[in-house]
Amino acid sequence: MHPFSQLEPTLSRNEPRIYLDHAATTPMRPEAVAAVMEGMARWANPSSPHAEGRAARAALEDARRRIAQALDWPHHVILTSGASESASLALRGRPGIGVAAVEHDAVLRAADRPVMLDVDAGGIVRPEGRDWTALQSA
Repeated sequence: MHPFSQLEPTLSRNEPRIYLDHAATTPMRPEAVAAVMEGMARWANPSSPHAEGRAARAALEDARRRIAQALDWPHHVILTSGASESASLALRGRPGIGVAAVEHDAVLRAADRPVMLDVDAGGIVRPEGRDWTALQSA
């Protein structure tokens, strides 16, 4: 049995279903599930000096290297626990950040004195006419 099969919805298999909450989370591809399950075997703290910690550190650094290579990014890859931590890391302490009025609460909390951007009826952010000093988030 698949480890996440208990999380599957109990809808009839004959009902068509369209998942519309990809902004919050997206179902994982089977290859990604397999990689996560393999990674769970390296449960140790990657900052620990013992053999298990060193193995976890090696796996973590290999993941960083592979991500950087896939993105053609020559710089250090920073891995976070999720969107809220990423938003905080990118935005904290930066003044003059344009934030869409419909942005996630984590972005609104992380931005220091955010400049609120209007969103039109079609959901399009309209930053025109703003004097940007740092970053736009939409």
